[in-house]
Amino acid sequence: WGAANGTNRSLGILKRAIADPSYGNFVLQARNGMSNSISSFTVGFSVKQYYRATSQTYVKFYYSTDGSNWSRIQSGELVLIETNILSPAFTFDRPATITKSEIGVLSPVVWSNGNIYFRWEIQAYGSAGYGIDDIWITPSPFGFTNNGTGLTITRYSGSDTTLSLPDTVNGQPVTALGTGAFARSLLQNVTIPSGVRNSEEGAFSSCYRLTSVIIPGSVTNIGRYAFTYGLALTNVIIS
Repeated sequence: WGAANGTNRSLGILKRAIADPSYGNFVLQARNGMSNSISSFTVGFSVKQYYRATSQTYVKFYYSTDGSNWSRIQSGELVLIETNILSPAFTFDRPATITKSEIGVLSPVVWSNGNIYFRWEIQAYGSAGYGIDDIWITPSPFGFTNNGTGLTITRYSGSDTTLSLPDTVNGQPVTALGTGAFARSLLQNVTIPSGVRNSEEGAFSSCYRLTSVIIPGSVTNIGRYAFTYGLALTNVIIS
């Protein structure tokens, strides 16, 4: 939607005031242009209103690695209550931003030059006019795999010097640090979240600048060579 002579545009759905629901589906294809693989993303977007709503509208979110088989992420879905803040009823020139959302996506590995697809489904009852706009995608510096009881962090490609590791991703707990996951990183201070039980071999090896690590009491195993060549490490706190 957008004014004919304007620059503001979004993909959306316009529906008349009838009881049966109407659906709008919008797909975005993204390509991994980096040299390394990616397995987690943050997707942000805003919802704009172009027409007064008389009933609730639902925004559902999906992702796919092949464009055919879709996985739904319910934690990031939106329920838009009826609202009549717009005047006049149609406002294609000046849409109102109703809400903004950020959704964490944990997908199978997307290899370099591989594709991932994101889909928004707008399900509207009554009259409604909504659009999806201001979309942005940020790959996570973490890689993850499912270990059966939670997630294992398999890699870290960020450049932070101080870092608190995530405790959950998409509602799944982080329970392990993989072999060499943070090796040769620039980390100086790191906090491992409670819930992590296992740190595999060489998780922080060759972290030459690492000076401080906070380890939760939940950790029951630290693999060998965990901090090999961590010559600056002077402070280890077990909380």
